[in-house]
Amino acid sequence: SGSMKESDKDRTALAAVRMLVNMMPAEDSKVGVVGFNKTATVLTKDAKGNNALLSLDSLTDVATIKKNVSDVVYNGGTGIGNAVFEATELLKANTSDERAQAVILFTDGVNDFGNDAIALSNCEENEASALLWAKKNNCPIYCVGYDYIKSDGTSSMGKNGEGLKKLKNISSTTQGKFKSINSIDEI
Repeated sequence: SGSMKESDKDRTALAAVRMLVNMMPAEDSKVGVVGFNKTATVLTKDAKGNNALLSLDSLTDVATIKKNVSDVVYNGGTGIGNAVFEATELLKANTSDERAQAVILFTDGVNDFGNDAIALSNCEENEASALLWAKKNNCPIYCVGYDYIKSDGTSSMGKNGEGLKKLKNISSTTQGKFKSINSIDEI
């Protein structure tokens, strides 16, 4: 989202994701990357340009994953439900065996659609659908919420911590874990 321009000027969150890819076991691991603001976009594609999970035992795929992460542009609002929905859709379409699955969500904010109540409602429906699928398919969603004080003095996670509550709900519903951080370096 656009707020990441302020909260992560050094793009540390993206470096942390690249580091996470380095730490994962290469054998039998696959990774997909979903970038999001109000909308969510799968950034990992197969050779035909289709949304895909890429193998970590392929140096070419690992380089592609890291480039996709490095190319993320911070802009726009925030649609958390759209992001988890797109991630679960990617898993549904690209997982055919009994492998363990998980989603890791990094965000610094709350849903932000301005005055577009219809887009917000659609995002919330997408979130409910994604959580239902994740719970049914034993796919934990791990959430990292970066709660920082913006230049106008407000919290990135909302006046009453509603963003943190949302992330706790997402992770607890899916048997994942939640971590609130106050410094991007804590990722």
